[in-house]
Amino acid sequence: SDSNTALSVSTWSTSVSGDAAELEANDITYVYPGAYSTLKFGSSSKPGTLALDIPNDVEIKRVIIHAKAYSETDAAHATLAINGGSAVSIGADYSYYVFDLDTISSTISIVSFANSNNSKGRVYVDNIIMIANSKQDAVGAYGYAAEFLNATAAGCAAKTGIASGTWEDLGTSWGTCGTNYSGSTTYFLAKTANANGDIIEESLARYDNILANYNYSNFMNRSTNGAKVALGNLLNENTNTVAIIVIISLVSVTAIGGYFFLRKRREQN
Repeated sequence: SDSNTALSVSTWSTSVSGDAAELEANDITYVYPGAYSTLKFGSSSKPGTLALDIPNDVEIKRVIIHAKAYSETDAAHATLAINGGSAVSIGADYSYYVFDLDTISSTISIVSFANSNNSKGRVYVDNIIMIANSKQDAVGAYGYAAEFLNATAAGCAAKTGIASGTWEDLGTSWGTCGTNYSGSTTYFLAKTANANGDIIEESLARYDNILANYNYSNFMNRSTNGAKVALGNLLNENTNTVAIIVIISLVSVTAIGGYFFLRKRREQN
């Protein structure tokens, strides 16, 4: 269950593990260890804020957050915003939200709040991906992965199938991604399909399984003989940790694809 004890700057070092210490927190208010190894942003009446300094002067261009509203009531009001940008409404089911920063930043401040006074606007977050401006191939690849997983999530969850029109739209977006972000499709396809991996790896596993279930076009030109899998099993249910993934350039001290894990204590109320 959710903890009633909020994280703070002073407790950050005891709440993170491994290389996560390189992400210095300069502001944490009303952010709690949530159920199922999530972060819960906000209280019943206060916004939640998590501000992190990115190491080595890395300039972050795109942030992708996997989130859902705390409850159906919260979903009517819950929003997320980054670095003072436009607030995005957060739905009742998990989805990937893509934020492109107008001003490239080495500090990321994530804020949840209600979009009207005295309304609940709590948000669960279980994955945060930050991508440096120098990695345009990764900016495009991870953005497409978020789009792909969002577009296919409902059909997989309901086991009703993936509409042909949805697949055609994803094929069009794949071509656009490769055009707009040089090297992005090569970056994407260099990953290995893994239903419990990062969002690109999960997308590849779902893509392969959908091709095995349907006679749809292979717009990624993948060589795959994926076995038919029940649609509900195409969803990633691996929520053991909240992951912050920072994808930066080779010139940085931190390697590309370094993983920063928030260690969560499952506290019983």
